Amino acid sequence: MILPREEMEQKIDKWGRLSWWEHMKRTDLTEDETKELEQLSFYDQMLNTVGRGYQCDGCHELEEKLYSKYYPE
Repeated sequence: MILPREEMEQKIDKWGRLSWWEHMKRTDLTEDETKELEQLSFYDQMLNTVGRGYQCDGCHELEEKLYSKYYPE
């Protein structure tokens, strides 16, 4: 439903790419940190939700480039 976004991917790297979601259960976070993690959670849901639709060739190429950059196989 959404392409990878540079600013969100940087936040994921800041919190730890392989475990950022584990910080959501912490109770010592500031309000801003909690909001940032909630945004990451929403972003992650949008990134991993598949919907029906049409995509232009240029958008498909951009999607492939971004996914290979942030989520290599």
